[in-house]
Amino acid sequence: MQFRAPGAEVPNPYAALGVSPDASADEIKKAFRKKATALHPDRNNGGDEEFQAVGQAYEILKDPEKRREFDLTGTVGGGGMGGGGPSQAAQEAMIREFMRQNGFGADFGFGGQGQQQRPAKKPFPRPGVDCWIAADVAEISRASRASMFSTDKDEIRARFAGTLGVVSAVDSRDRSVKVRVMVSPGRAAEIWYGSDAIWDPAALAEGGQVRVCRDAAALHRSSRAAGLAIDLDKDSVRERCAGKTGTVQAVDTGDQTAKLRVVDRQAGTAVICWFAIASLVPVV
Repeated sequence: MQFRAPGAEVPNPYAALGVSPDASADEIKKAFRKKATALHPDRNNGGDEEFQAVGQAYEILKDPEKRREFDLTGTVGGGGMGGGGPSQAAQEAMIREFMRQNGFGADFGFGGQGQQQRPAKKPFPRPGVDCWIAADVAEISRASRASMFSTDKDEIRARFAGTLGVVSAVDSRDRSVKVRVMVSPGRAAEIWYGSDAIWDPAALAEGGQVRVCRDAAALHRSSRAAGLAIDLDKDSVRERCAGKTGTVQAVDTGDQTAKLRVVDRQAGTAVICWFAIASLVPVV
C-alpha cells in the first residue's frame, strides 16, 4: 500500500494505533484492542481524549473505503480524522460496543455529557480469557493451599510455572481455576490452580506497577525462554530486583518482555532493565 503522509495538522490513524500503513485488518484490530484497553480512563487515570482518538483511528482503518481515501489524500470526507469523518455519536457508539464486548460497562461517559461513570469490568478470571501462571513455584503452592488443594498435583502445577495459558473453567467455591496450556504442538493439558497463582495479561500496561518474581532461578529461566531480547550480562541486575516492585516503561508482546524501572530504596538508586513478562505479576 502506498501511503502519502498528510500535513501535520491532520491526525494520522496509523500513528494513533501504532501500526504501519501496510498493516493487515487483523493487525489493526489487535492494535486497537490493545490501545483501547490500555488507554481506558479506568486504567489510565485520566481523561478520554486519547482514548477517543484511538476509536476515531480505528473507525477509519477498519473501513476499506475510508482507509483508501486517507491513504490517497490524507483526509477522510475532506476533513481528516475528525471533520467529515465519523460523527461523534458514531465514534461513541463504536467505542461503547468495543467496551461491551471486552467486559466493560455500557455507561462509560464522554466529555460534556454529565458526570462520567466508571466502567464495571467483568471479573478475572473467566472462561476463554488468557492468563499467566505465576513463575514463582512458592506462590503457586500458597495459592493451592488457599484453595484447599492436596499436595499430590503440586509437581504438575509447578511444571507450568511462568506459562501463558487459557482459562477453561472457574470454581468460585474454592477460588480455583482450570488452565489449558500447550504441552507440545497439537497437545494441550488442563490443570487446576488457585486463583492467586494466575494473573490477567491485560493488567500489564505502561505506567503500571508490577512485582518481579522472588525466585531468582525462575527469573533466569523466564529470561532464557524470552530469547535474545534478554541479555545474559543483565542477569545480576534482574536478580537484585527479585521480589521488588517496579514501574513498566515499555511492553513488547512480540517476545513477551517488558522494560521496568525498579528503585532500590536502600541504595537510593534505580535501574532500568528488560524482564520476561512471565516473571512479573501486576500489582492491582
